[in-house]
Amino acid sequence: KICTLMGRTAPGEEGEAQGKRAHPGGAQEDEDDAGPPNLPVPAVEDSSDDDVAGPMLPPKPKKRKVLEHQQLYLKNLPSAAMYERSFMHIGEVTHVRFTRTNFLVTASNDGHIKFWKKKAKGEIEFVKRFYAHLGPVSAIAVTEDGMWLATVSAKDKVCNVFDVLNFDMVNRIQLEVSPISVEFAHKRSSSKIVLAIGVQEDGAVHFLEAKSPSPKPLKSPALHRSPVTSIKYHAQ
Repeated sequence: KICTLMGRTAPGEEGEAQGKRAHPGGAQEDEDDAGPPNLPVPAVEDSSDDDVAGPMLPPKPKKRKVLEHQQLYLKNLPSAAMYERSFMHIGEVTHVRFTRTNFLVTASNDGHIKFWKKKAKGEIEFVKRFYAHLGPVSAIAVTEDGMWLATVSAKDKVCNVFDVLNFDMVNRIQLEVSPISVEFAHKRSSSKIVLAIGVQEDGAVHFLEAKSPSPKPLKSPALHRSPVTSIKYHAQ
């Protein structure tokens, strides 16, 4: 049997006494706890941001980079059905050599070396370009048989050696002096390729082996009082 307890409550305890029931064994529970046991609420995954209310704002459009003088470039684009591309030098052409192997070599004051091949019909075809020096090319030289090319620059103190047939750089010599002239100075039957280089510091001519990376000259005879600006060797 369930009995309801009746009685007076002390002031302040009336609110606590209301809603309580007596159960067998003297156990009491709040009316709020009455009813079926609390079941776990299933979790709902929500990837949206709780702090953001309403529809998502569209992403801000990215600013397009505008090329300076863009309209001028577009105006000068070729509009013909056919057009040609030029492989000319950007800088001023300072040296030109033509070899017996039908190669034309040009050098400019911005340090570029370009190889051109002569075709059967007399046309010239661009082959390859080298950014060979950091400054103007001071001098270039080609062997008599047209197999080797050498270039020097007083700006970066470098001597470059090229295989003409394969249009490839085979050696780069970092000199200790400033070269202003160059020439091949070896006999036709010689297996060693020798370079004669005039320098800006004195009137000596420095002889170096073309395929050796060492800047140490084989010999350096003092032939002039002033710097040697031009060298020409007659091979025998």
